[in-house]
Amino acid sequence: MKNRSLPGTAVDVIDEVGAAAQLQQGPLPEEVVEVQKRIRFIVQRMEASIANHEFEKARFYSQEERKERDKLKQVREKYKLDDTPALNVRPQEIEKAVNKLVGNAND
Repeated sequence: MKNRSLPGTAVDVIDEVGAAAQLQQGPLPEEVVEVQKRIRFIVQRMEASIANHEFEKARFYSQEERKERDKLKQVREKYKLDDTPALNVRPQEIEKAVNKLVGNAND
């Protein structure tokens, strides 16, 4: 991988392999995805409130985030999803990702 810096290249490989492993695992249930979206939205609002020195709003969003995270935990339990699912990656998958990034047709 010429003309590429090592940290950026390593991140690209990890990203590629992680995405492939996640695709093999299958999609998350829509209910889980929706709660995750709400959490991201609330966190963005909370961060904006802090940046604007609106600390009462930030406290409100912090409480809302906590509620949504509890809900996420319940939904994950409902679908029997692990909180930290391990993605299994084999050396062949890393080699395939590197070949894809280099542009080899043998992947």
